[in-house]
Amino acid sequence: MKQLKSYIILFVLTCLVSSCDKPDDNSTYKHIEISTSSFEGGYPAVWFNSTSGIIKPVGAEPVVHYSGTSDFKFWIEPRDPEFTYQVDEVPGTNGIKLIGSGDEVFNSTQKSGQIIGLARYIQEADFVLSNVFYIRVGNGDCVIQITDFNQTNSVLEFKWKLL
Repeated sequence: MKQLKSYIILFVLTCLVSSCDKPDDNSTYKHIEISTSSFEGGYPAVWFNSTSGIIKPVGAEPVVHYSGTSDFKFWIEPRDPEFTYQVDEVPGTNGIKLIGSGDEVFNSTQKSGQIIGLARYIQEADFVLSNVFYIRVGNGDCVIQITDFNQTNSVLEFKWKLL
C-alpha cells in the first residue's frame, strides 16, 4: 500500500511538471493564444494581465481605457494589430519594449531596472515571429516572445514568462 501511494504521488508530480512548457534553461513559461475563440463573440480584442499571463475577452461593448482596480492593463487586438499598455502615467516608467529576437533572448532575460524607454504599445512593424518584448508594470515584470501572428485571422500567439 505504501509503495502504491509513492507511485501515485510520483505520477501526479510528473503530470504537473510535464504540463508546463519548459525552455532550455528549465524556467517555466506559458503559451498564450489569442484567436477568434478568445473573444467569446464580443469585440475582437482581449485584456492581458502581464503578471499572471491571463487573458480575458473585452466583451460586447469594449471599454478601451484601463480601470484602476484591474490588473488587466494591456489591450490586445490582433487584427488591428494592437498591443497597448492602457495606463496613464509618466511615459517610460512602465510599459513594453522590444529587446531582441529568438529563444536565447527570451530564455536568458532576467528582471532589470536598467530597461529604459518603455513604450505604451508595440509598433506594427515589430509584430514579427520570434521578437521578444520586456514588459514592466508596477506589480511585476515579464517577457513575451511572439510565436505566431496572423493579422487576417486575428491570431496572436506568444510565450510569456514572469521575471
